[in-house]
Amino acid sequence: MQNKISFEPEQREQIAMALTENLGIDNQETQNRFIDSIEQSGTLRGFGFGSLLTYSHLQNADGTYKDSLKENFPDINTDTLIQVKPATLYGYDRDFVCYDTFYRGTSEEPGITLGLDKAEDAKTPGGVLETNLSDMSPAAAAGFVQHYLEEFANREMPPNMPIYTFDFIDVDITNGEQTPALVCIADNQGPLYIHNENNDFARKDPDYFIKRGDTVAKASILATAHGGDDAPGAGIKGKQTDLDYLRGVINSSFEKNIPVEAKFHDLYTMAIIHRSGMSPQDRAYMEDMELQGNDSNKIELLAEFSRAIGAHNANFTQEAANDDDYHLDQMVND
Repeated sequence: MQNKISFEPEQREQIAMALTENLGIDNQETQNRFIDSIEQSGTLRGFGFGSLLTYSHLQNADGTYKDSLKENFPDINTDTLIQVKPATLYGYDRDFVCYDTFYRGTSEEPGITLGLDKAEDAKTPGGVLETNLSDMSPAAAAGFVQHYLEEFANREMPPNMPIYTFDFIDVDITNGEQTPALVCIADNQGPLYIHNENNDFARKDPDYFIKRGDTVAKASILATAHGGDDAPGAGIKGKQTDLDYLRGVINSSFEKNIPVEAKFHDLYTMAIIHRSGMSPQDRAYMEDMELQGNDSNKIELLAEFSRAIGAHNANFTQEAANDDDYHLDQMVND
């Protein structure tokens, strides 16, 4: 089979260096496999299991493409640039296992975010984001890959938030076909891994060491955590509160026909129940941020809540559903 792209040696070296510098992938065999995959398919692939299902790291949170993309690649056709295909990653389990101090949390009051843990017999539903490079020259494609990896690292490894390691792993797509993709894996020895007894927060307060299976502790954080006023994307849908993040993952998954594990149904339910128990002032504070993320559109926020609830209605307790529907109706009518 003829390659879609044929890189020159210096272009392969450019990409290999970008893998090392941005994602810490310095294994030569993995680097060559990554580059060979792009040459053979004309496609750059990443596996999304959280916010990447909502928007690519080449895009803003509202789905528009970043100015830097057009500035660096003015001739690129964004209409056909990215497509998402449902996929499954075997041998890894996704869960809220990392503290978030940058997007939906702060260095004083962290949120939590999704990560992948290696686990025998586990599987994670998600999507492969396929980025089409086949219309580019080898030089332009090499430059694009470097830009892609820089943006990928900026999104997944923001300042002072080292939560992931990276690999290039086979994932299953339709009809049992496999394709390799970049994958973010939780650093289970890292300073922000919630199940690490010596994580940065647990060393100051033992309550920040969260045991595996402690859904209550995770739900309470999801209900209350939010980014600071200067957080990236503050006021943009899906970027401000942890509950918005979970809701966005659920909604984006169902929109793309990607299954959602039962444990996230339970987490959402428990987070809503916890939110309902907050003081009216604290609850209004959180909901105001979520309204900002929907351009102060209360009807749209209600729809966001309702879609997430309806997506897993069988797993949602009637008491929580009744309480949430009542409160949201009150918000819309206020």
